[in-house]
Amino acid sequence: MFLIVRSYLFIWIYCFLYMGIPSNGGELPACPASFITSIVCNRSGDIWVATEGKGLMRLPYGGEKWEQQKGNGLPDTTNFYALLEDRQGRIWVGTDNKGVAVWNGKSWQQYNQSNALPGERIFAMAVSPVSGDVAIATSGGLTVYQPETESWKDYTRAEGLPEDQIASLSFDRKGTLWAAFQTSGVASAEPSNGYSRWNVVQTKWYWDTLQRVRQPFEARGKGLPSNFCNAICAESGWIWVGTNSGLGYSKNKTDWNFLRGRDYGAKNEGLWKPDEKTSVRHAQKLLKMNRRENNDDSLLPEDYITCFYPSSQGMWIGFREKGVSFVRKNLQKIQTVDMPCDDEVEKLVSVTSFASLPDGSLYAGTYGKGLLHLGHVERKRIFPLNDVKHPSFPGIGQLSELLKTRTAIDGMKKTNPPAKALFWYEDWATRGDWCERYGRSYMLLCGAAGPMGSVLEAFDNAYRCESVKGPHVKVGESGVSGKVIWENERGDENILYCPISTTRTLARWSDRGESVDRDFDGPDLGVLIQVPDKKQLLSFYFYDPTPLADNDLDNSLKDYILEIRKLPANFDFDSFLGLGKEEEVQEEDLFREPSYDGLKDYIPLPVLARSRVKSFAGCGVYKNFIVEGSGWYYVRILKNYSVSTTLNGVFISSLDETKIAVDKLLERLNQKSFYYGLCIPSPPPLNSEQASKLSSSLLKLWAASQDMRLLNGKEIFSSRKLGIYAYRHLLATQAPDEIKKNWRWRLKIWETEDRKDFRQQMKKAWASLQDTVYFYRSSEWATFAPDTTIPFSVDEVRKMSALKIDWKQYLPGSNKKPELDVQQMKEWLKNKK
Repeated sequence: MFLIVRSYLFIWIYCFLYMGIPSNGGELPACPASFITSIVCNRSGDIWVATEGKGLMRLPYGGEKWEQQKGNGLPDTTNFYALLEDRQGRIWVGTDNKGVAVWNGKSWQQYNQSNALPGERIFAMAVSPVSGDVAIATSGGLTVYQPETESWKDYTRAEGLPEDQIASLSFDRKGTLWAAFQTSGVASAEPSNGYSRWNVVQTKWYWDTLQRVRQPFEARGKGLPSNFCNAICAESGWIWVGTNSGLGYSKNKTDWNFLRGRDYGAKNEGLWKPDEKTSVRHAQKLLKMNRRENNDDSLLPEDYITCFYPSSQGMWIGFREKGVSFVRKNLQKIQTVDMPCDDEVEKLVSVTSFASLPDGSLYAGTYGKGLLHLGHVERKRIFPLNDVKHPSFPGIGQLSELLKTRTAIDGMKKTNPPAKALFWYEDWATRGDWCERYGRSYMLLCGAAGPMGSVLEAFDNAYRCESVKGPHVKVGESGVSGKVIWENERGDENILYCPISTTRTLARWSDRGESVDRDFDGPDLGVLIQVPDKKQLLSFYFYDPTPLADNDLDNSLKDYILEIRKLPANFDFDSFLGLGKEEEVQEEDLFREPSYDGLKDYIPLPVLARSRVKSFAGCGVYKNFIVEGSGWYYVRILKNYSVSTTLNGVFISSLDETKIAVDKLLERLNQKSFYYGLCIPSPPPLNSEQASKLSSSLLKLWAASQDMRLLNGKEIFSSRKLGIYAYRHLLATQAPDEIKKNWRWRLKIWETEDRKDFRQQMKKAWASLQDTVYFYRSSEWATFAPDTTIPFSVDEVRKMSALKIDWKQYLPGSNKKPELDVQQMKEWLKNKK
């Protein structure tokens, strides 16, 4: 009897210590990184930590010192994201723009666009508990690696995904794959059909008739609370979905319910209120309810959910600002977890991931506060890691099969009418080296201290771009801010390069959202863009490293939603500014603020395309849209309850390659002065004789993926993937390096040699500008290019040019010694008229 009682007592104590709600203890050595994006404890007890800005780290089981992982095949970047241990014990880690790296216990192997993946940025990974399949969410779509057959399969919108950007992945106990999309709800697919059929679950995009409210007014209800998803977990039997507007959950995969956070009331009060009388009465009623429920313990601590961790007792939930909560099964009780954080000034705790140690200690990875111990869950057994091979690379496939795919998609033209606007793809690889890859028709570096606070160049007067604030502004608010953050940061390739100053200057437009509460839904940033006919590529660049550089946690939680609307044919920007058509535009009119009230009429217009951008402190990203048809487009960049909305660059390129190649190039060459002088950066030209040696099928596949003039719908969705497949085939041939570089240029795939080529081309472009236009030679004009300018004023170099004096003899390091030194030449020029 005593033994039985003692056994029950032991079980009770074990459950209390290891399966209950947190008690601190079991602290690990302090992790040297603060901005943690993912953590995993593998079967041998090693702890792996992926960080933004500090690389990849490992703490060996029982060790007291963290080891920085470098070399041995690991990609050369400091930004790592999703972490995963597969069933073979291999560690998979995602990067910002170099695909996935896999550790087999001895070395790393890289899998990227050139050999395995459709996209360069990795958002999430998951492993099937049934088959061991590894699902990888990339910036170009989903890839599933099947170890049993050593096969890889890619899935994009052309294969039925609602979008290519997946925020989170999870397998359930039966091996069904669940995906949470950044803007398109959730979807699931079965392994039995090769994950080929996707069942999509979505909710309303707007919860009012005027398209102003992107979340439900209520605290609880049926369906998903939002299509903007961040996390998903299907391991516990239920499906849990973390969104920007609360928790969505389902017990049977069909009956969905939602529960919001205690901040939902403040967010409702910060909404741009609907104008309809019925909506106003409804909103007022709900606001009263908000105030009653704002401190309701049955609600989550906040709306924005970032991650999950299932245990036998319930679910651990991480949040963007409010740390962690523990939810008992069936949502019977929500308990806030006391976070062991010493920062009394900054209470914000942004959780990105969870991992449990062999002794049951549960840790949270945070964005800005390192690793935090939460409590205890179930213990785990430790297994030694056996020798295991790297996954095999995918086969490049038969060209004939790829061409069949192309033909099948071509046959969809009749059932897929042309889209007036669509999101095409995102580019995390090009970073600040945009020149001629983007902006071939129009480019604008926002707020970069040039005329009107920006540096711009319109190669065609049919293009125009104007910044506006969103329509939800407070009375008396000032307009869009153009601001330089850092000057001449040459070492950061994420910062946009400016050819006319040879600098990388971090600058941006901002909606000044920091002047309002985070709960205020706005002001938001808008871009009004006018384009001519035919297809146009609209590219928007986002990069903000200040959270990492300044440890600015409040400013780090940026998460924007992009929407594109086509404005009416009679839209006139001058009238929008309040100028009459017959009025003569005065200089002060150039700085006139737009009427934000005017934007309210355009919000109910249909959203033609949408996307989302977040987590870009470590690496800049281009969000690329295609629009077709002349006129004005309204691009609304929603603050989405971030601190503020910022934008670094706007680039437009006509996708009519013939027009670019002939009309525009000739027009620019005929000008005496233009952006790159006489050395326009360009890919290595394709030699017809060399190209003729390639197979006709390969050339046909490449041409079909590149001719955007004729593509619509699913053709566009598959174009980049097919171009990448064609490039892999090219790598398997003895093709000249020039052709490989040309194709990489067009696909925005970067190798180390491409970066070197870019720098060399920009040096040539700058030298050409100096040869063409005299004032680029002056250190007074080109302040940040001292090594390639001479110490004379603009007027002095103008005189030197007129007098045909060899200005290059005054360059630093010149082999030619001038007859007159600098001061003597200045005196001599002073006397010349």
